[in-house]
Amino acid sequence: MGKTNKRWRANENETFYYITESGGVLNTTESFAEITDILFNYGNYFKTKESAKCTAKAIKEIFNINKYGK
Repeated sequence: MGKTNKRWRANENETFYYITESGGVLNTTESFAEITDILFNYGNYFKTKESAKCTAKAIKEIFNINKYGK
């Protein structure tokens, strides 16, 4: 059988980072509420600020390609 990679998820009250709709990075604490489930399930959920910033940069580049056709 193949190895299963389990995604990291913060423990309750532990900090995680996410990308905002404007491309910024914010942190919040895990509460296992509906909103943190949505962020996690969508993949907008990061262990480090650096990881979230790197992904935000990549997303911005994709949008620029679509915007300018480059």
